[in-house]
Amino acid sequence: MGNKQQLGWSILVFVIGIASFWRNLNIFTTLPAGGDAFEIVWGIMWYNHALTEFVNPFFYPYIFHPEGWPLGIFAHTPLLFLLAQPFYLIGGDVFAYNAIAILSFIVAYIGSIKYFRLFTKTHFTTLLVSAAYTFIAMRSIRSGGHLHILWATGLSPFFALYLHRWYLREEESIWHTDLLWAGVSWGLMISFSLYTIFLAPLMFLLLERKLFDWKKLIQIPIVGAIALLIGSSAVLPYYFSSRSIEVENPIVNALVFWAQSVNHIFIPSIFHPIPFIQDLVAPFVEGPTTENHMQNIGFITLIIVVVALWLKFTQKSKRYYGHLYLLIISLIFTVGPILKISDQPVVINSSILESINSGLWSMGHRLKPDVFFTSHIQDDFKNAIPLPAYLFTIFIPFWESARVTARFAYVTLFGAIGIAAAGLDKLPLPFKILLSVLWIIELVPASNTPLDLNFDNMHPAYQWISEQPIEAGKGIIEVDDNIMHSALPLYLSWQTKVPSASATGSFKLEHTRFLFDQVGEWVDTPPEHLAHVLTAYDVQFVMVHNVSDTSQEIWEHLIDNPSYFAEIGCFPPESYPVCIVEINNQLNQTNIFPTSGLTQSETSGDWVAEGVSSFNFIATSERDYQVEFSASPLCVGDQFQSMIWHLQDEVLFEYSGTDCETITADFVISQESIDLGWNTFQVDVEFVEGIDLDPAIQLNDLEVRPYASPNQ
Repeated sequence: MGNKQQLGWSILVFVIGIASFWRNLNIFTTLPAGGDAFEIVWGIMWYNHALTEFVNPFFYPYIFHPEGWPLGIFAHTPLLFLLAQPFYLIGGDVFAYNAIAILSFIVAYIGSIKYFRLFTKTHFTTLLVSAAYTFIAMRSIRSGGHLHILWATGLSPFFALYLHRWYLREEESIWHTDLLWAGVSWGLMISFSLYTIFLAPLMFLLLERKLFDWKKLIQIPIVGAIALLIGSSAVLPYYFSSRSIEVENPIVNALVFWAQSVNHIFIPSIFHPIPFIQDLVAPFVEGPTTENHMQNIGFITLIIVVVALWLKFTQKSKRYYGHLYLLIISLIFTVGPILKISDQPVVINSSILESINSGLWSMGHRLKPDVFFTSHIQDDFKNAIPLPAYLFTIFIPFWESARVTARFAYVTLFGAIGIAAAGLDKLPLPFKILLSVLWIIELVPASNTPLDLNFDNMHPAYQWISEQPIEAGKGIIEVDDNIMHSALPLYLSWQTKVPSASATGSFKLEHTRFLFDQVGEWVDTPPEHLAHVLTAYDVQFVMVHNVSDTSQEIWEHLIDNPSYFAEIGCFPPESYPVCIVEINNQLNQTNIFPTSGLTQSETSGDWVAEGVSSFNFIATSERDYQVEFSASPLCVGDQFQSMIWHLQDEVLFEYSGTDCETITADFVISQESIDLGWNTFQVDVEFVEGIDLDPAIQLNDLEVRPYASPNQ
């Protein structure tokens, strides 16, 4: 077969592969899906704004209100959005999204052909295994929002290609250009997804026995240094952003949840379009489908791997070992910290195992108390079977941040495809044809669900919000069954330019987790508490996405308490109404919540009574806070009163003077004294000796707010 014929067949297979699931034919107006795709469309527009208006692209002020969002911790990295900019200039945000999504499949397909043809004898087998890797459902489904995963895994074949060339080299020199290109390809993978800091090193197993050659061991750090240098566009923003704001660390239970069950890996896709195959897969997955259920390599894939391995041992074929090592070791990591079958931990009642697990948990609690969050091991872990990822969770920094260990299945897939590539051509032709046909049927991905996106066609509720004179520093919060934590608030925040206290991305920031905890289930939280906490977060409007029984209950709970929430109304369409209330502006707007010794019986201010009074305020971050107030002491002749302010046993402010003087105060509390969440002031007021009256000082215009230095 000539080169032109090979090229023609390669293009035809690619077109058939992408047509098997791609349904958004108008790439200028239609996305492959909603959901996480909104994050990327938003990011494309935000980076364009940042680059053209010369603002910081690594900070977004309109989400995670009132703190804003350091974008370095965002799963989608800068390189992805920069890559989209030329396409954005050509055809807009939706076109840019579709262009870089399709381009990622092209890159993966070209890289797969270049690498897997090293192990095949026919162009048919090369195209089959390359299409299998490129379009398998666990990758193609990522076109609906996880383009960083598509790009990172699409570059894996190039990384493997340069590792293979490195494997073949026998020259004496320590440095050669394959090291450079291996480092560059790995660095690009990191630049698209920080997950590949952990995933890609397993691919060094492709060096097989040469991995332990002293020269290779010297060269690996060189490749790693190049990769980190190239990947610094993602690593450095993550490092500095994670230091600037507190991020909620996933606990070890979450790491177990997001791992794959060992019996779910080699089943067909749970989204397979053929009903018969759906019925076969259904018994394996119970309850809601989550990302850890989506890493399915397939049963026919397993059969091909087993047959290919059998042929290896009977025909003494070479270059299986690297892919086999990849498959086995990455498979172990895919299952996560403990062994799971059908989403349930496998347990063995053994005192020895319990002692081992208790020791591991104790070590984890000492090193990572946020991850191993209790001092004593939880019951679910006492008799579980620990796996290597458990040790990595304990000892490797940031390992828990890559919480979805099920994504190691992408490396498992690469190992399986490599074995298939080397084994299919060795099968007798009838068996090769039969397995190939069955494999193609199994690999057909589910079609995407297109979404027409018109940036100018906002929901009427958001159109109304965008036209309101929002108070300075104030924003909104969006609610469905609870505070919305999805890509939609992020996308809509850019449409309206109104800050939202709702969340997006893989993790909540710590101040948002506090907000989630305080509002609880909404209908079980007293309206006064709801109003005061939302006020502390500078929320002016609550937008309830009234799409479920729970959200309807939340809406009714709010409008049934007009003293705290003023009803604005619900906006159509009926299929997706969004209802709005405004927090009553007559409430205490100063982030002060009296707890004892203070009254609010007079509109002019709070009276601080004799003895130690206290009141709380909420800090939405651990930073310096500024306190301002004026005070009017109870006037009794020329007698002296004193007032002392404490915060956690630290004296912040002292006053002593005649009781008719007006007191003014303006002082800053250092962040070392502030706790994220609730903080309690204690105020001690008394007369000098000899006065037979109860002292009292009226506080006027008391305000506690984050401190803005003169340089900010």
